[in-house]
Amino acid sequence: MQLLTKRSVIYLLLLLSFSFSQLKAQDQFTVYSNIAHEYDNPIMISSKYGQFSLWISAMHSGSEFEAGGLVVKESMYKQFYNGIKTAKAEYHKWINDTTEQKFKKGLKPLNIEIQTDAYFRDQTLHYHNTAFLSLSLEKSPDRAGTCFLAIRTGELKSTTNNNIRSAGFKIIFSSENEIENFLQKISPDSINKYMGNAVGNLSKINDPEAPANIKASKERKWIGHVEAGIKGIAFTSYKTNQPELTIISYTGCGLGLFGRYYIGRVLFQPELILNREWGESSEEYIDYFTQTPSTRIEPFLSHHISTPVLVGYNVFYSDKIRINALAGLQPRFNVYKNKKVQGGFAVGADIDYSMLSIGLRYNYFRDVYKSVYGNIVIEDNMLSNLSVHLAWKFYKSK
Repeated sequence: MQLLTKRSVIYLLLLLSFSFSQLKAQDQFTVYSNIAHEYDNPIMISSKYGQFSLWISAMHSGSEFEAGGLVVKESMYKQFYNGIKTAKAEYHKWINDTTEQKFKKGLKPLNIEIQTDAYFRDQTLHYHNTAFLSLSLEKSPDRAGTCFLAIRTGELKSTTNNNIRSAGFKIIFSSENEIENFLQKISPDSINKYMGNAVGNLSKINDPEAPANIKASKERKWIGHVEAGIKGIAFTSYKTNQPELTIISYTGCGLGLFGRYYIGRVLFQPELILNREWGESSEEYIDYFTQTPSTRIEPFLSHHISTPVLVGYNVFYSDKIRINALAGLQPRFNVYKNKKVQGGFAVGADIDYSMLSIGLRYNYFRDVYKSVYGNIVIEDNMLSNLSVHLAWKFYKSK
């Protein structure tokens, strides 16, 4: 067997040091249970530099790492505790609100911001810094009439090796009693009773008030339902209603910004796009001098600013994937040579994966002015095309 090099020994010692530092002398604190997990879930507690951390075991989300969960540091505790209390209140309203038709919708994302750390392990402990938890109310696919509160971490990756990843972990509550039981297990009184005055300022923790971010979320609830990004567009076809005009070649592209405002699963999506279209058109005409049929080929070029205002519905939702159906008005302004207006509409769908969005649209326009293709002047022109959209979101609702 080859001897370890000096560098390998140093790396191994650093890795072991990190693993033991993350364990932080965990002690068994309590357990919580629910129907979905079907077993008691341990909650460990540790302390370092006078600050405690709760290590909350959770269910894996289809990962090869079956053991893992949340790490709630003392600095994160108030936000986490109040976030779960807020989610419990939302759960109570949802299961008692018959007008919301929740069993038709099946899912309601919650606008509650909670940030924790996370861990996962096989033979080695892997730590993940900063997990933004996703909370939602969901209809049970297996138990008729049952609603869940689901808390998910999303994908996790090791702080020591970005190639080591987990699909994440989740906590599922199926009743108010389960949520309340969990809150009691991790309440300030429970922590104080267990730890006494041994950990920093732990004895000063009272039932915490809602942190600033949750208050802001309630006052400006729409903030948590907004997405914004930049997009590029390629137009794939071009048709017109003028029989005497034939489009020989056509190329179109666009670049712009878009925003989304979610209200439940309904969304509003305004856009601002600069389009460039160019190609060649041909027209059949009677030659003035010879009085014979002739064909004239002319190039055309146009620039438009389009301002689609779309309404959509989220037909599918998961941790990372969303599928939205969209339709709406799409006026555009011709800014090449002179400023003219076209009315129109668009129908299509977008598929989002995390921050990436891909869409397909059918676009229809009708001129409210004379169109000019080279020397060809056309009134009451109607045209349509298909477009493919590729977008990147620089802001995404939590």
